[in-house]
Amino acid sequence: MCRMIISKKLAIIQPYFESVVQKLWISFQLYGKNSLANHAAAGAYSFLLASVPALLMVAFILSGLFQSSPETAAQLITQIDFLKSVFDIKGLVENFLAQSHTGTTGFVFVISTFWSALLFAPSLQRGLTVIFCDSGKPSLLRNTISILVLELLVIAFAFIMVFNSHIALLVYKIAAPLRFNIASVSAVVKKTLPYLSLGVFSFIAYRTVPSSPRRAAILSGAVTCVLTFTLTSFAFQSLLNTARYHALYGSLAGLIMLLVNVYFFFVFFFFGAEVSFVIESFDAFLFVKMRKNYGQEKFKGIEQLIFASAENHLHKYIKSYPQDSAVFLKGDASHEVYYILSGTAGIYLDSTEPFTNRVNTIMPNNFFGEMGHVLSQQRTATVRAETDLTVMVLPPDLFKRILQIDLDTDHKVIKTLSMHLKDANERSENTTDRS
Repeated sequence: MCRMIISKKLAIIQPYFESVVQKLWISFQLYGKNSLANHAAAGAYSFLLASVPALLMVAFILSGLFQSSPETAAQLITQIDFLKSVFDIKGLVENFLAQSHTGTTGFVFVISTFWSALLFAPSLQRGLTVIFCDSGKPSLLRNTISILVLELLVIAFAFIMVFNSHIALLVYKIAAPLRFNIASVSAVVKKTLPYLSLGVFSFIAYRTVPSSPRRAAILSGAVTCVLTFTLTSFAFQSLLNTARYHALYGSLAGLIMLLVNVYFFFVFFFFGAEVSFVIESFDAFLFVKMRKNYGQEKFKGIEQLIFASAENHLHKYIKSYPQDSAVFLKGDASHEVYYILSGTAGIYLDSTEPFTNRVNTIMPNNFFGEMGHVLSQQRTATVRAETDLTVMVLPPDLFKRILQIDLDTDHKVIKTLSMHLKDANERSENTTDRS
């Protein structure tokens, strides 16, 4: 009995585990294919260029809040640990605040500082556009709004870092009457709040893409980003001998470690975005993998193990037709595309039985019905099962996504449509000659 219960639980967990592994594997492949490591490097570099202007903007806002005590703003800014060892934050802030209240010159100085901070957002947008390949070209207004949103997120993150200790202290006061271990609660909040804010930043950044995935897919990508970055960051801090780096590089050690941490974050930021895209288009990616396995490109090595169950995950699209039954009739308004897994299908110009005017036979591993999808017209022919037929019925949205992510399928469909048009022209010429 116990063994049966375990086997049932494994049967439930196994498909979920397989799909997670498949999604991560596809995401890794696309990450390398899209050269996202280069975009991560660009994001890290532009972040370092934009971080100081963003902090100065925070200092400018804080100085307005603490007009009676401008030095309080400078003191708050200097609490950001990971930048304190790299930049002379106190000197920068005090110098900036001294120049930012001098009429027109100060106004121009503040605007130019904010504009220099905008260098960061376009580098993220370029990487996200590569990932979400069906985004299209956004409008100028949307593009500008996206840049401003991303920059405001950076400034918001700077605020969180500035007030991190104060938020932890607030949690300390709230948790005191509940008799929790106050010190540990406060420490956990102080350590986890920056990572949580990075997760929110990732979620909103993924949403700025014109054709961003559903919220559930974006949330999964953001969680993947934060989780992988957090684990890597803790491993990095545990294994790296910081004293050796300080002895070797001196004051540059802090900058090097900051750059490495920032680079790793953007590596996982773009990987999380890739995971979101794969989750949203998972059925399309699985179909492409399955089609290549049915064709000449057989799975090899680890891919054979990972995607052995690809067809099982796509079972909701599989449909069988007995011999001599019609898949669809000439004149039907359906726009689904069919892919033959086994059996053969005949194309007829007849719209009713008996079907005698056959013009072509479709073999396994081929599409049919794509002309109705591409042209958005009624079926131009009847398709009947010549043998027992098993097909995969692809809805229009799914087939469109398959064409977007797989150039081989796109080329195959174009070639098939060209052949159909050629056959139609030949039939038309033959009919004209006979007349």
